Formats: sequence, C-alpha cells, structure tokens
Amino acid sequence: MEACNDVQCSSDKWLSRLEMSGWLGYVLNALNAACVVAQCLDQEGSPVLVHGGKGLDTTLVITSLVQIILNPDSRTIRGLQALIDREWLQGGYPFSTRHKHSCYTPTNLRRKSSSATFLLFLDCVYQLYAQFPCSFEYDHRLLVTLFEHSYFSQYGTFLGDCERDRVQLKVTTRTTSLWSHLNRPEVVKSLLNPLYEPNPAVIWPSVAPLSIVLWSELYTRWSIDQSQLKINFGHIHALVSREKDLRSRVVKLRRQLADLQREYQIVRSEKNGNSDELLHARHAEMDDPGDDGDEESVSSDALGSSK
Repeated sequence: MEACNDVQCSSDKWLSRLEMSGWLGYVLNALNAACVVAQCLDQEGSPVLVHGGKGLDTTLVITSLVQIILNPDSRTIRGLQALIDREWLQGGYPFSTRHKHSCYTPTNLRRKSSSATFLLFLDCVYQLYAQFPCSFEYDHRLLVTLFEHSYFSQYGTFLGDCERDRVQLKVTTRTTSLWSHLNRPEVVKSLLNPLYEPNPAVIWPSVAPLSIVLWSELYTRWSIDQSQLKINFGHIHALVSREKDLRSRVVKLRRQLADLQREYQIVRSEKNGNSDELLHARHAEMDDPGDDGDEESVSSDALGSSK
C-alpha cells in the first residue's frame, strides 16, 4: 500500500517494491490451489480435505474460491453474501482481531494476527471477475464495498470474531445488517455488472503469472484518478440499456410481422376460397344443359302442332 500511494516513486522502484511485497504471488498461489481443488471435485469426482493451520485463513480462501469457480450462484450478489455468511462469518473468521489495525498502522503496533486474509480472498475474486467479466452479476464496486466495511462500518455484519461474540454483543438487535443495506434497490443497482450474462458453466481461470493483474480500483484509487473509469462505466451502462431497448423493439416488430403474415394468409385463403367457389359454379352451369334442352323440345312440339 505504501508503494501504491507513493506518487513520487519511479516506475522501476515502484515495480521493485510491488515485487518485494509478494502480494501478487499470494494471489497466484491461492488461485492455483483453488483450481486444483475444483478440478478434483468437478472432473475427477474426488472428495478433497482442505485444511491449513487453524482453518481460519487460507482454508477459507481456498474453499470460498472453489465455490465461486464451480457454483454460478456464488457469482451473484446474494450468492456472494450467502457464501461470506456461511464460510467466513459462521466459519469463525476473526474479523475484529484480523481487521483491528489497517495497513497504515505503524509497524510496531501491528500484530501477527492482523493479516489481510479477507482482502486476499476479495483480490482473488477480482482476478476471476477480470478474466470472466460477463459471468459475474457484481463488479469491482461490490468487492471494494465489502473491503471497506470489513474494516470500518456503521453496520454490524463484520463485528466480533465469531458467532458467540456477535450474540454477546447483540449485533442482530442493536445494529443493521450490511446485507439489508446492499440489497436495497437503489444500492444494489449501483453494484450490478452491466455486462452480466448468466453462465451456468464452470469457469476455469488462467493461473499464469501474466494473468494476475493489480487491483487498481482498490490499491491505487487515491493516487490515480478514477473519474475516467466512472465515465467508461456510464458509457457501458448507456450502451447496454440501448441494446436492451433495441432488442425489445426487435421482438415487438417480429410479433407485428407475424400477426401481419397471419392476417395475410387468412385473407388470401378467403380470397382463394371465393374464387374456387365461383369457378366451380361456372363449370356447373356449362356442364348441366337441362333447362336449354327442355326449351328446345317445347319449341319443336309447338312447331309441329302448328303445321
């Protein structure tokens, strides 16, 4: 974070400090492990036991990423909320202990327990989103929001280290859930990915080093102007909205065309039917000389009597 916020740093020095942090290596290793577990479950049908240390850090990262890779519901807003509830909150991840100090806290005040495990998970999700931007209902804005509220929040979702702490603090009765705030229509609308297309398939990310990118929307948002990114998102929203309107208009025009074709077929059938009836009547008149023969015989009888 110090390197990301140092605007006076040269490019070579900045890249060197980024490499020394080893952060992108952690992200790569987490994604690689998650892909191995997902492959065993999906392609080999083998059960997998994931366990590391106390089962509260890398274990949660791996199991959560595997679900996002395999389960398309976890790529929706409510699905991600349910995953965090199930794996992190109910799983006993100590948010208060881990997030008591931020990255800006002096080194001598930091504790070994203050690890950025949840941030590592969010960064890995961002990497998946960056590689499959149309398969996620949410985008980086939801991930940034979750990161911010996990450290400082007016909501009680991330308070306490476990369920017992939250019960003792009466979190459910004394605070409001972050999920209820995020699920409000006016809020969730700002977190939706305009390019989202439901994808029921498994997503297999690339774990090549070149595929891992720096999450600039989070790490460099204070040092690099993000206004152009917001403008681009506005253009994307406008284009997607325009496309939806055009698709709706196409469907409407196709229905009108189908109705007109049906009406044309009905009128044509009726017209052909009337023509056939008229033609049949004319043929019948020509083929039936009954009345003319009677008149001729009557005339012949009359002439014979006059003679």
